[in-house]
Amino acid sequence: MDEGASAPKPIIGFFSLNLCQIKSESLSANETKKLPRDVSGIRLGRLAVAKAYQRQGIGKTLLVAAMQKFMEIFNTAGGIGLFVDAKDQEAKRYYEQFGFVALPSNELELFLPVKTIQEALTARQ
Repeated sequence: MDEGASAPKPIIGFFSLNLCQIKSESLSANETKKLPRDVSGIRLGRLAVAKAYQRQGIGKTLLVAAMQKFMEIFNTAGGIGLFVDAKDQEAKRYYEQFGFVALPSNELELFLPVKTIQEALTARQ
C-alpha cells in the first residue's frame, strides 16, 4: 500500500436500478386501463444503508437519488414507474410512507407510478 494513500472511505449506503418488464395484469385495475399486456418499468433492485448509519435519513436520501436517476432513465427509455420487492413487512411499510403501493398480485412487490415520482421531485425543488 502506498504510504501517501488515504484509507478508503466506508460505503454507508447504495442502491441499484434495473430495467424490468411486468404483466400489466399484476397492477391494480386503476393502473391497467390503458396499458398493453406487457409494460416496462425500472426496478429498485436494492437499497441498503450500513447498520451503523441507519435511522439517520440516509435511506430517504438514497431513495430520492434513485427517483432522480429513474427520471433520467425514464426520459430516455420510458416506463410506467418504479418497482421494488420489499424483503419483509417492515421494508414494505418503509416504502409505503413514500407513496409506493403494493401490487394485488404480491403484497411485497410495490409500485410507484411515474406521475407520483414527478410530483415528489417537483415538490422538492
